[in-house]
Amino acid sequence: MLVFPENDERITPFKLQRILVPLDGSPVHDGAALPAAITLARTFNALIRLVLVVPTPATLSGQEAASSLLLPMTTKAILDLAREEAEGYLQRMVAQCRADGVTATSEVLRGDAAPVVRDLADRMNVDLVVLASHGRRGLDALLSGSVAPRIAGSANCPLLLVRVDAAHEGKAGESSREKS
Repeated sequence: MLVFPENDERITPFKLQRILVPLDGSPVHDGAALPAAITLARTFNALIRLVLVVPTPATLSGQEAASSLLLPMTTKAILDLAREEAEGYLQRMVAQCRADGVTATSEVLRGDAAPVVRDLADRMNVDLVVLASHGRRGLDALLSGSVAPRIAGSANCPLLLVRVDAAHEGKAGESSREKS
């Protein structure tokens, strides 16, 4: 858990009323972060806000950005479908939260995930952001496009980083390949 000091260095009591949980649609990542958030929300009677950020053509990176330049209409259609899928996915995650006795809402946003999540956390004045992390640092995090370090580097509220278990990640990759 990362807690950042106040500007005036005073210590304020920690109240947990609003939890922001950025999801990415991956069972590995979301399966790590969401249960932790649900447990905290149930314990503190807090509200959960789930968010999934779908990129825009302008915020794509790497190979996806190059493809976007060559096939702009196809890229737009793919991103629109991703938004629709994200909305359905979040509805299922909200239902899971409610089944576990927690009040939850959700929202699909567009853009670059790290600044969008940070801005949403600030606007909502959340008490905690819970997200999954592989624990990557430095160049490894940069090259993999890791969002957690970018959020942690600019957050204004406490963060709970839930480490993704590498063993589960391999199993999830195998099961998704088996379905293909």
